[in-house]
Amino acid sequence: MPDTNARPHGRGRAGSEPQTKTERAKRADKRWQFRLEEQLSLAEEGRREIKEQLAERKKELAECENQLAEREKQLAESGMQVTTLKEAVSQQPELLTRDVFTDARRKMSRYAAREVEHRHTYGASLRVYQCWATIRREVEYVATFYFPERVSWDSIKPATQEKLICLAPKAKLYLESNKLQARHLFRAWMWQVLDQHLFSKEAGPWLGEHWEAYSQLRRVTSPLATPADTEWAIRYHIWRNLTVGLICQVTGDKSRASVESVVQILKDELSPLLRVPEELSQSKLDEKLGRIAECALEADLCMHLDRTDWAVIRRHPDTSTEYGFPFEAAERADGFKMEACFVAHPFEPEANRPAD
Repeated sequence: MPDTNARPHGRGRAGSEPQTKTERAKRADKRWQFRLEEQLSLAEEGRREIKEQLAERKKELAECENQLAEREKQLAESGMQVTTLKEAVSQQPELLTRDVFTDARRKMSRYAAREVEHRHTYGASLRVYQCWATIRREVEYVATFYFPERVSWDSIKPATQEKLICLAPKAKLYLESNKLQARHLFRAWMWQVLDQHLFSKEAGPWLGEHWEAYSQLRRVTSPLATPADTEWAIRYHIWRNLTVGLICQVTGDKSRASVESVVQILKDELSPLLRVPEELSQSKLDEKLGRIAECALEADLCMHLDRTDWAVIRRHPDTSTEYGFPFEAAERADGFKMEACFVAHPFEPEANRPAD
């Protein structure tokens, strides 16, 4: 059954989850600290490269100035008349207008090179990581406390049975045999709903003609997004970032589905098996589903804003199978790494745990 792991241009990592909240928190802190240090390292490396490029440009400028001075000296020695820029502008005022146009073009180039950033301080990529971790935590909570520990297969409607069988052919066995297996199945079901209604490129949470036009152009130009950093691959990601930024600037939140509508979708899809236990409340369930919807919408926005081509995949990248294979690093033979990958775990009923 599908589980989740989100890593942009990186390897997945398998392992058992900590048994206590303290261990989970420590592990999460170490993971975020490592990622933050990695981002800071990349930023420092980028600054060094910019400084080196600036030094080279200054050196080239100095050489050009020396060549210009040498040329002016040669012209003066030959007796030819030299016209300065000030004299040329006084004789041809249109040159000043042309210079204004040049400044405007320089400004446009600066804005094109400057990435449209997400409101979060750490940028779009790191925000996807953070949102993904929150979604996983809240999905685990809902799957643990708001679904029954065991379910009679005959009590489930046929339409719901078909959905669960698509996630795991042995769904009947899992639901009737053990609460841990049932919890994994419910968790996979919730991720499937999010994938179909939010992370799908065909039916995402975006509304209006702006997003329809953007989606059509993206489908046409997506072949440019090759793993190699070619000129047109870079241009493609710059175009995506600027286009999404412009749409958000014009339409704001009106162009996206609301948190409330996503919560309602989750309730409608999961309602056949959702239960509110006596010790908990409906308001707590609404809070958890709202948190899932909020983070999922934000993660989807960051994926569009980021100058990286994210992919959410719920099957094996090579065989396209949706179950029956162990978790492993999702890296293809051609070197392409999954940025956000759902991976499946076959169950071992005897061991009562997913197979590693």
